[in-house]
Amino acid sequence: MEKIEPKNSNTFYCTKHTPTMSITNSINLHNGSAYEDDKTFGTLSIVAESTSTPTPSSQTILFNIDVSGSMSDECSDRRSKMQHIVHTLKNMVHCLSQIHPSPKIQINTFHTKVATLVYLCIVKPDTVDSIIEAIDTLRPLESTNIELALTHASTFIDANIAEQVTHVFMTDGDATAGSANPTALQEILNPNAPNIFIGFGSDHNYSTLKTLASVYRARYYFVDKIENAGLVYGEILHSILYKLQTDVELTIQNGLVYNWKNNEWTTTILIDQIVSEQNITYQLKTQNPDELCVSLRHQQKTNFVYPEQERKDLTNYLYRQATQELLYRASNEPYSRALKNEIVYLLTKLKDMNSDDPLIKVLSDDLYVANTTYGTQRGQMYAGARQSSQGTQQIYGVTTDGAADHTFTQFEDSQFVSPGRVQLMRSVSRPVDSNASTIVNAQISSDEDDVFMQPVLRRSNAIQYSQTPNLY
Repeated sequence: MEKIEPKNSNTFYCTKHTPTMSITNSINLHNGSAYEDDKTFGTLSIVAESTSTPTPSSQTILFNIDVSGSMSDECSDRRSKMQHIVHTLKNMVHCLSQIHPSPKIQINTFHTKVATLVYLCIVKPDTVDSIIEAIDTLRPLESTNIELALTHASTFIDANIAEQVTHVFMTDGDATAGSANPTALQEILNPNAPNIFIGFGSDHNYSTLKTLASVYRARYYFVDKIENAGLVYGEILHSILYKLQTDVELTIQNGLVYNWKNNEWTTTILIDQIVSEQNITYQLKTQNPDELCVSLRHQQKTNFVYPEQERKDLTNYLYRQATQELLYRASNEPYSRALKNEIVYLLTKLKDMNSDDPLIKVLSDDLYVANTTYGTQRGQMYAGARQSSQGTQQIYGVTTDGAADHTFTQFEDSQFVSPGRVQLMRSVSRPVDSNASTIVNAQISSDEDDVFMQPVLRRSNAIQYSQTPNLY
């Protein structure tokens, strides 16, 4: 590799959307024994300042909601999945209406057909009632055609290419109509917009969503408990509304950086986005610590980062490295007793530490979930979800029931917590009214065609509609 010469400081000023915002980078090296015999272990931290102003100013969110028959299934609180989705969407609309400048949304629904529940409109206080009225008409119907839903989403993105579209796709099941081939479905995805995939409940097809989310600018979330959907959606909203930078290339000279997605050490990682208040940490290793350098390139600007003079105890990040490697293996490899023993060994070691370190606590959560589900039908799904939440450093992580010997970290106490994200998570996950007045009693109608078409035909004068032809 060509020698990199220093040109910039460790502070990157974000001038594209927020001129006063900065993203600070630092490298720390471990003060302990060598890593893997002859290598020095280290971390790269990318810390973004906080902003209350959405960036970029013009944004559109396309919600793609599964309304197949299984959405009528009852959850632990005796409300249906559909009722929880209705409640969460309504909370999100109220939150978005308070954002300035106001974003746009479109809500599509799909089963064996695709329909537009809410046409493209600006979410403002005077449009909220009309949007809520449309959401209240949601009803579960028929089978699940993921292929058709993704095709229509791709067409919408192309038709609104200047709108900074983010596609949020939710499903609770498997493709029972259209193509079910994950690779074929992946080819439908539009690369001109971020794609966020949410598996709703433990019956969704993890393999399909994992494949879809493996492309650049795509992410996977698992809502294990339907009543916690608001927490996940709140965190997603924050990542959409408060981007500081996108498409940042991280390159390392005289060392390697860990890529959690494929469990490999590499010289280059593409960072799809850096969000307000985010504190991202990457693990590094090097044989030449004195020559170690990381460059962060965005458009025509490059920042160079060098190790701090004083080394630190990074034992907790060595444990993070070991945990992430085990989570990858548990979510991708066939069952083996040897891997099970490795998970149990590291989990026991972390629990015996009785540490107050938030990172150690979250790593214990990761390994506990992997251990209790490993070898079961949904073991790879749970391990993969914890691998994803640890890799992207999400606040919310899936848990397991009946954990009498383990106390999971509350999301407010997470290693990755930040005020802005928590505020949105709380707003979107506001509890259901005890009288259920804010929840629709979503029963399946016997006249399904009439019920399904009703929200498509209902166009309130309060909503501004897209000039895009109705493709649905």
